[in-house]
Amino acid sequence: MKISFMTPSDYTQGTEEAGILVVGVHSTDLDSFQGTIDSQVGGQIQRIIACPEFKLDKGSVVHIPHPQGLKAQHLIVVAVNTKNKDDKAYLALHWENLGGEILSAFGKSQHKTATVYMPDSVGDMAASV
Repeated sequence: MKISFMTPSDYTQGTEEAGILVVGVHSTDLDSFQGTIDSQVGGQIQRIIACPEFKLDKGSVVHIPHPQGLKAQHLIVVAVNTKNKDDKAYLALHWENLGGEILSAFGKSQHKTATVYMPDSVGDMAASV
């Protein structure tokens, strides 16, 4: 099992071919990588973000097995709340929940690699936990 973390500056073509691709979002405005993945999956990320049940400020997680348009076997879209970036207990629980989602996807996947994409500001938050 291998989990790689990346930010926008780390993106290279083919990153979306991981067995499990985790895309962190913290606003309704997608960056170029998020937009590329959204285009490949027919706008699913934008539809997820627009859904009232998906809470950007509550750490919502949506797991899509076998997403059409991606080589990845699983796409996990996770809301990352940047408003609580100084709350270490919140961040620890948030990242623990995300880890559980990734492990669950590993159990359902033949691939044992995951790429976790987080925008730059979110990557800084993760490093602080």
